[in-house]
Amino acid sequence: MSDRTGEKSAAARATDERFLKAVMGEDRRYPSGSEFVASSVEGLGQIVSRNLGERRPTVIVHDDGSDVVIEPTNARLAAGFVILLLGVFLQKRAKPTVEAGGEIIELPMTTRLQLHPPSTVAA
Repeated sequence: MSDRTGEKSAAARATDERFLKAVMGEDRRYPSGSEFVASSVEGLGQIVSRNLGERRPTVIVHDDGSDVVIEPTNARLAAGFVILLLGVFLQKRAKPTVEAGGEIIELPMTTRLQLHPPSTVAA
């Protein structure tokens, strides 16, 4: 998260700020147990993939202060959803994907994705 001068990137600073506000209860937009990650961190794709496998939410914070929340849904609710839409799943459709750190990560069909542009970031 640092550049060659030893200073943190803008994304790393924004990530630290966002994490502290979430922990202190000042910003309740993020799911419990979220891992906050700067978009500039090396291995971002691996982090997102690992968290998806562990069913843990990931908050990716960008230089401009915007963030993306990738949240696996509750398995019981998802099972009901899958049963209702089984016909759609049987059709040949591409799974949703997200690019993280230059890697394309395939998201489970039940993944919840939230985008927070800089203008909606809590002060």
